[in-house]
Amino acid sequence: MDQQGWLYDYQRWIERLCDTHDSVRYTIGHRLRDFDRAERLSVQVVLHMLGKPNVFRYQGLPYSARIGSVAETLLAAKPADDEKSPDWPTVVAYLEQMPVPLRLVHVGAFIHGVADDDLIGALGSTTTASLSRLRIEVQDYLASAATPGDMGRQKEKPCT
Repeated sequence: MDQQGWLYDYQRWIERLCDTHDSVRYTIGHRLRDFDRAERLSVQVVLHMLGKPNVFRYQGLPYSARIGSVAETLLAAKPADDEKSPDWPTVVAYLEQMPVPLRLVHVGAFIHGVADDDLIGALGSTTTASLSRLRIEVQDYLASAATPGDMGRQKEKPCT
């Protein structure tokens, strides 16, 4: 549980989010034959997942099932509802700006599911109270990805 490894894992997590976004966009785009709406819906799927960070602990079928469930719910909504999301480059830029202490807690707590005592030990000077506060800050930060006004607008392509 070294911090450098967790920072690397954070970047890998962003890459997996990009893969998720691309996969959802591709699938919905072919299903609807509307790739503009598919792009907006794929962003919304990821934003929904960011609001529930424990979902990132899962891989394989449970992860895919969660994505499918969210996508189907969004597909059933009227199209005007999906106009309110930020664009994908903005979401990725926002996630790349997450402060390092929050990245470490996100990876340890929400991706790897490390027990609190072990997480406190890995983070060093963190107490149980400060870890609880950091968990809340991570959840708030991830949930804020859905608020376009809170993010810098970067238009370069974040993932390839």
